Amino acid sequence: TPVIATGNVVFSTGRKRTLPDPAAISAMLEAHFGYALPAILRTGDAVAAMVADDPFAGLDTAGLTRFVAMVGEDAPPLSALADTRAGDGWEIVGRQGRDIFFVTDRSMVKTPDVMRVIERAFRKEVTTRNWNTMEKVAAVVTGG
Repeated sequence: TPVIATGNVVFSTGRKRTLPDPAAISAMLEAHFGYALPAILRTGDAVAAMVADDPFAGLDTAGLTRFVAMVGEDAPPLSALADTRAGDGWEIVGRQGRDIFFVTDRSMVKTPDVMRVIERAFRKEVTTRNWNTMEKVAAVVTGG
């Protein structure tokens, strides 16, 4: 099930199907687009729990954009991305499993600049999503 205009797909495995293979998905994407794209997967339960836990709760997000960077299994550890400093224009608000939650201050930094820092830290074995997108994906997987 594609989540409209987000670049995300929800796979349903049913009872007897196996989980999707990230390497096979990456190969298919590379064959189609002509360049390597990592397939970074999270289970529906993991996405639903991530959104339910709301790592941004209690944070005044006025003027901020919320994101999650989902790091691939073959990437360096989460510690490869240094903590942010006041005045950087973005702030890491949490780390859980292979996911990093952060906000950007739209008046101070452009999202592509932050993405480059994150991609360098994880050798491009990372995908970043706006938190609004994750809420939409969670709604699809929970039937909400």
